[in-house]
Parts: sequence; C-alpha cells; structure tokens
Amino acid sequence: NHCYSSIAVNSLNSSLCENLTGSTQYIDCYNDIAVNLTDYSLCNSADKYFPKLVYTTSDYCFYAYAEDTNSANACGEIRNIGYRADCDSNALN
Repeated sequence: NHCYSSIAVNSLNSSLCENLTGSTQYIDCYNDIAVNLTDYSLCNSADKYFPKLVYTTSDYCFYAYAEDTNSANACGEIRNIGYRADCDSNALN
C-alpha cells in the first residue's frame, strides 16, 4: 500500500490510488495529490466505497484538503451537511 501511495503522489497519478485497500491510505493519497496540484476538485474522483466509513471518501478528502490548505471552498464541496458544518467550524484555522 505504501509503495503505491508514494508512487501515486510522486507522479501525481491519482489512478494509482485506486490500488490502495485501506480507507485512510486511499483518502490520503487523493488528498496529497490534490494539495500538490492545488486542486481540491480531484477529491471528486475519490469514490471508492469502504463500508466502515460514515461519510463518502470524497467528503473525507475535501475535509482533509481544507485542513491542509485552509480552504473554505473545499469545505463547501462536502455533500453531507453535518460534516460540512464540522469542516467549517474545525478544519479551518
């Protein structure tokens, strides 16, 4: 998993994130590439389903991007209203 993630981020190739099997690694992979490209819309491509997650992987990616970059716009992309409010309150410094 770590190898795929490193290669994906270093090459800015989000399709390699799809090879990751852990939800945290998957979300981090997409977020790290989005941050490097300064393009939170990449989080829309993070759509793998993990049954134990409460929210969608794209919502988690947008939240992580907002935390890393202080982007209110990324929070605004979160589809779950409660999680979006949490992002606005807690992710932005």
